[in-house]
Amino acid sequence: MAPTYTIDVTKTADPASVPVTGGSVTYTVWVENTGTGFFQVVTVDDGMAGCTLGAPTGDDADGKLESGETWAYSCTVTGVMPGDQNTASANACHDQGACTDQHDATDSDSVTVTEGEGPPPSQAPSVAPSQAPSAPPVGTFEPTQENAGATEPTTDAEFGAGSVGTGPNTLLLVLSLGLLLASLVLITPAKPIRQR
Repeated sequence: MAPTYTIDVTKTADPASVPVTGGSVTYTVWVENTGTGFFQVVTVDDGMAGCTLGAPTGDDADGKLESGETWAYSCTVTGVMPGDQNTASANACHDQGACTDQHDATDSDSVTVTEGEGPPPSQAPSVAPSQAPSAPPVGTFEPTQENAGATEPTTDAEFGAGSVGTGPNTLLLVLSLGLLLASLVLITPAKPIRQR
């Protein structure tokens, strides 16, 4: 049975919609060999300004678009506006010469970018809105009703590493400890001096 030579071209846009002010869109041209023969040369033409198609992906490293195989060509275009239409066409050649053989195939497809709300995905904020706020740094003073009127504690940088703040409760604690030590010194009886 003689081989058949047909291709199917599909054009896609990502994102499929942009805001009214425009945005960047990545266009991809998919070329699928839907016949039973193979093609040695595939030429894709995309007439949109700013679209320079890169090398195809999807080849199994033999350089031939074989039956059932799909090659993808992509480009990214900036300043795409809602309603912009893009058409791509592909020629697949069975021989390595010019595409004039009866065993060659041609197909084309179009895609139109629509208007969408908000920025395209490439301009989305980098921080997720659900991210919880971080805890306040150590040593900060958060005024509340419970501590109204209290003074802000000093930081380690102001008072020395490992120091204690100077709030009213801290001062009372230091004074109490000082009085306790002083009373222990006064209450402790002196040892008798032995004479020889």
